[in-house]
Amino acid sequence: MTALECYRKAAELGSAQAQYNLGVAHLKGVGGVEADAAKAAYFFQRAGSAQAMHLAAGLHARAGRADIAALWLRRAALAGSEA
Repeated sequence: MTALECYRKAAELGSAQAQYNLGVAHLKGVGGVEADAAKAAYFFQRAGSAQAMHLAAGLHARAGRADIAALWLRRAALAGSEA
């Protein structure tokens, strides 16, 4: 079983860290997946940490979805993001 397969299984079981790691894999295109900003944002949003929400906001902003980016920035700030 590969690390990515382990992350997927853990994410299915509710692991926030696994969600974050899948987001990073999709953002960078590593671990046998192609880089995909939409999938990365999806996993970052599910991860729920301030850092993950901040990354999701940045991906939405780069995709021209300023309203969605603002929503995730607010959530990140409420969760304690200092960025």
